[in-house]
Amino acid sequence: MKRTNVYNLKINRNTYDVLSADTEFYAFMRDRLYFTFDRLVDPKDIDSLNEKVRNSYKDRFLLRLVDMDESRILCLARIEETTKENVVNVELLRVEDSIASINKLNREIDIKNAIIELYNDYCIEYDVEADYVKVYSVCKFEQSYMEGSFEEFGKFIKSRLADENNGEAEQFLNALRVGTRSFGVSVAGDAIKESEECASITFKCSAYYSGPRYVYAVGYIHVSNEVENNARREMERDSLTGVLSKAEITNLAINIIDVKKIKNVSIAIIDLDYFKKVNDTFGHRVGDEVLCQVASVIENEVSDTGVVGRIGGDEFFVIFYEAYDLEAMRERLRSIKNIVGATFADENGTKPNITLSIGCAAYPKDADNYEDLFMLADFSLYRAKEKGRNRYIIYDVEKHGTLEEIKQRGRIVDKINNRGDMSPGDILCVMLDRVYNGPEYPIEQLLDDIVINFGIQRIMVYSGNPYTIAYMAGEKRLSKEVADDTQDYINDAAFWESYSKENVCVINDITRLQQNMPGVYDKLVKQNVLSLIQIKFNDKNEKNAILSIEAVNKRQVWNDSLLHCYRLIAKMLSEYEF
Repeated sequence: MKRTNVYNLKINRNTYDVLSADTEFYAFMRDRLYFTFDRLVDPKDIDSLNEKVRNSYKDRFLLRLVDMDESRILCLARIEETTKENVVNVELLRVEDSIASINKLNREIDIKNAIIELYNDYCIEYDVEADYVKVYSVCKFEQSYMEGSFEEFGKFIKSRLADENNGEAEQFLNALRVGTRSFGVSVAGDAIKESEECASITFKCSAYYSGPRYVYAVGYIHVSNEVENNARREMERDSLTGVLSKAEITNLAINIIDVKKIKNVSIAIIDLDYFKKVNDTFGHRVGDEVLCQVASVIENEVSDTGVVGRIGGDEFFVIFYEAYDLEAMRERLRSIKNIVGATFADENGTKPNITLSIGCAAYPKDADNYEDLFMLADFSLYRAKEKGRNRYIIYDVEKHGTLEEIKQRGRIVDKINNRGDMSPGDILCVMLDRVYNGPEYPIEQLLDDIVINFGIQRIMVYSGNPYTIAYMAGEKRLSKEVADDTQDYINDAAFWESYSKENVCVINDITRLQQNMPGVYDKLVKQNVLSLIQIKFNDKNEKNAILSIEAVNKRQVWNDSLLHCYRLIAKMLSEYEF
């Protein structure tokens, strides 16, 4: 559980710029997101702060923060060096909140211990580094039922069970040994007291990590007088990361949204950018460590505001409760993204550089059922990827269009480059196979696949003599009025003579047309075209055609190294009849 009485952030030692922070600190900053850290500190403490940061002071020291209402928040501060030059970690423990938290925690411990005592249960602790396991009764903490090395503990457990039950015991021991984040198993018989009255025993443990290292595990052992075949089903966990499994988090989301219809819920899909390169460069063991650390960051930031699951190799799914505040959602997603980025900042190529892309949508504001809500979150995720990755996008109907418009545009399709790790050539090979060897592959589907997989803003296909628009694809489709008024620019012979070579026309900035060809320029402006690449070709019946790939929202400088890819797209289109 994340401690809400602690702020964690990274700052630049020289400028005090806040490079990343957790959700709580962003909430404390509120409208001061662009403030440097020293501007958030009581002026009376600035000299002390400067000295501590400059000298990398190791011990805790008192520091007062200034809240939005000018009140002072007393904190115990600690400065820690990082491996990155001029960047330090700052941990701030809020004193007043800590005292209240300790009192609350003590009350909760007293209550939970009392409950456990009613069942006469046992606690288990495993110190990984010391290789030390202790099992003791909650009622009699000082009385240890067993303590020793992990190997000795394993022998202790298995020696008290019938041979047919050693499989379940081995399952528990393996999970404890490797540090599965949350696990449990029930075994017939009593592995503790060897009591004839005991019918079954349940082990339940959770692992604790310090950074990438598995350091501790704690849990309980519940003894029952009845065989627990009908015990409440434990939520299924992902075996690697310990977060909920895909089936579990999906069923939970469907139950919350479609069955119970709990309002003000948001879902987020989180994808690791270019994760395949991590496995290829550093190996699958490092890749698994990265997934566990990222899962830990997400769980820590989500804390008790939601629940986390893993729905793919490098894809996580979060359900946020009480997510009616848009700014609070931005803070949560920003923190997850920034902390992962700071944790895996690439310094010298010796460790993976990890960033996240995130898509988010809210129920019932954006959709009234789980399937449509997931579609909008998925759409937002791929918008984040199309915009360059390492960002979050929260669905907005004003910016992205209605659900029906998105469905009609075919934005949510089976994306060929679903994991984001295929080269342009690999993508085109899949499309070529569909065009020449697959079942029916409509041109509309081909154009949508090109738009989505290559991040193209708009595609126009012209055909005939004179040329007229045959097909459009992409987000910024022309209205019929604009299309009718402007499409004839494509027939300007002088335009092609001046700007094309070998039936290819590349214009990286249409303002270059303003002086020489104002008529063509004016019509491209009406179409909102900022730059374009056009290729002449013939369709299946030798009919003249032109492929126009256009940048609309942001001017794009066309990469010459991809020209062969654009020619290959025209080649595929030549297999169709216009």
